[in-house]
Amino acid sequence: MKTFLLLLFFLVALAIKPEGINGVQRVIGAISDCNTRVGKEERVAMDMAIQYFNTQHDQTFLMLRLKCSKRTPLQSALAARHLINKNKVEVILGPRSWEETSTVAEVSERYEVPILSFADSCPPWAAERWPFLVQAAAGTHVQMMAVANIIQSWGWRRVNVIYEDTDSAANGISPYLYGAFQAVGVEISYLLPLPSFADSSLLHKKMENLKQEQCVVGLRNSFPETGPDFNSFSTRFYGIFGQKYPEEKHHEPGIFALQAYDAVWTVGLAMNEDKYTFSGFSVDVFKETARRLKYYSLQYEFIPFGGDYTDLVKRVQSKEFDAAVGDIAIISNRSEYVEFTHAHTETGLVMVVPILWHSSKVWLFVKPFTKAMWFLTFFINVFNGFVVWSIERNYCSELRGPVLNQIGTLLWLASATLFSLHGEKLHSNLSRMATVVWLFVALIITQSYTASLTSMLTVQNLKPKIANIETLKSNNAVIGHSQRSFVRGYLEGPLDFKSSNIRNFTSIDEYAQALRSGAIAAAFLEAPVAKLFVAKYCKSFTIAGPTYQVGGYGFAFPKGSLLLPDIDEALLNVRENGMLKDLEQRLIASEQCVDIQSDNETASLSPQNFFVLFIITGVTSSTSLLIYYFRAKDRYENSMAQYEGIWITIIMALKKLGYHRSRLSRKVSDVADENPGNSPNNSHSRPQV
Repeated sequence: MKTFLLLLFFLVALAIKPEGINGVQRVIGAISDCNTRVGKEERVAMDMAIQYFNTQHDQTFLMLRLKCSKRTPLQSALAARHLINKNKVEVILGPRSWEETSTVAEVSERYEVPILSFADSCPPWAAERWPFLVQAAAGTHVQMMAVANIIQSWGWRRVNVIYEDTDSAANGISPYLYGAFQAVGVEISYLLPLPSFADSSLLHKKMENLKQEQCVVGLRNSFPETGPDFNSFSTRFYGIFGQKYPEEKHHEPGIFALQAYDAVWTVGLAMNEDKYTFSGFSVDVFKETARRLKYYSLQYEFIPFGGDYTDLVKRVQSKEFDAAVGDIAIISNRSEYVEFTHAHTETGLVMVVPILWHSSKVWLFVKPFTKAMWFLTFFINVFNGFVVWSIERNYCSELRGPVLNQIGTLLWLASATLFSLHGEKLHSNLSRMATVVWLFVALIITQSYTASLTSMLTVQNLKPKIANIETLKSNNAVIGHSQRSFVRGYLEGPLDFKSSNIRNFTSIDEYAQALRSGAIAAAFLEAPVAKLFVAKYCKSFTIAGPTYQVGGYGFAFPKGSLLLPDIDEALLNVRENGMLKDLEQRLIASEQCVDIQSDNETASLSPQNFFVLFIITGVTSSTSLLIYYFRAKDRYENSMAQYEGIWITIIMALKKLGYHRSRLSRKVSDVADENPGNSPNNSHSRPQV
């Protein structure tokens, strides 16, 4: 049993109208092997179709974006991704080989973009594997089965096969033909490939071996080459193709050109008529419910509606619509007109307020800086202390001594520069220069740290804590709600808010802006909408207070509808098997948090905030240290040169002194030789005892 049901999909569940030039601009993508004859025919034919379509239709403006694949699957997949992400195409035409089609189908499935494949060798299971894949060409396996059945009906057991020598024939037709013949018990005895556009002499030579054959069955993709439409197309194609590709010998259109031309026209007509895309949580729930009906298949059509909810249910009551699907809250005054299914969302009205941030005060003092900032500050401190210690240790005895004592002194110098200059205790201009620059940087860093910490300590008191509606009423606070929902009546009635303090909004982004600016203190939203709102603004707002049990979304049917019990039963099945929970979680997960940080959360300072200052102090200290070491090296070399000169002088003096002593000795010897009697060694001069 099949029942046709005309359903309304309310506007809030999203009816998306694309915008464009001269009405609606739609972008079609194409993947083709541009360097082959087939690719050239496709390109010219698609350009012709786009141009002619735009002249005939004012509401839709088609644009073509073509990428060349070079007949490689990887290149085709990359082309498809580029068309989808960069060119924003809504559908992809091509390619022609099954290998390319399978890779492009994977990409199109991921992005949910339809692909119309020209490949005639797609296997039967491809449509089930990739729902967004549509085969624009006739399936080869079906044609080959028809040929095999014809051969079988004539009682033939052996055949010769003549085919055009193209990739589609070799890779597509031949395998399917083998399988089809094998299924009916027919054997292929000879295969004869013929080139495209072969002349008569070549054909005669190729066919020489088949002269003895009695019967011939011909199979080709053909098209009527008569009629005013084809003649007009052929004439225009001949001129454009010859002008664009003069190197080609034949300018007539082939079957590939006609397929590409028709595909563009088909897609264009579909885009011109189907201008709405229906999506949303309620739509997904209804589709899943309809699939689980036990006794019949439900056929339905979504139609957009732009009125309010009350008008919507009245249209269902008047049988203008068979049912209504959308975020329709189940409330008493609407139940006067229609019957609702069980609620497929959480029932209730909740209050959304800004988040009051509570940081841990124990470690709050480290929060003004990031970990990288703390590490870099410590490293620069130690480095500057090392520079001062290296330069000043020759002037101050306190900086010399045991290793542990020098390490302690170095760390003291590193921390002392943060709080005082100590310029009067420094002896070198180099150490003074490094210290002054670092003290300037340290002053900015400490002031920034103080300001950030102060902000973190005081920001917690900037927003009042709103835990319930009594606080709102006592403060005479302004609140917000959805313009299209039933909430205003509930706020004014059971919750007793003043009408003058209630503001209505049309989107969750408006709620966020109003809450952040203080225009409203709280927003009252239906529970499903509140979950999406908090998921999107995860660091700025939260749900507070109790949940007021009212509403819940349901599908509306006319009173007494025979479909209602079956829909309720199927909906319960969807809920019990966990599918409803999965759909809800997918919806919430799709709302990525847009808050990098909340307004109430002060960001920690990072090295990027002081990058230039760290560069300045690092370069200054490094330069001072290098200058000191080069000067020390020069002094060492000069002192060594002086010591070397002194030693040379001493050595020369000693040598000269030795020369004079030896000369004096020689003179004394000469005198002794001339006066032997006076020689002290003369025995006669010795006293006698």
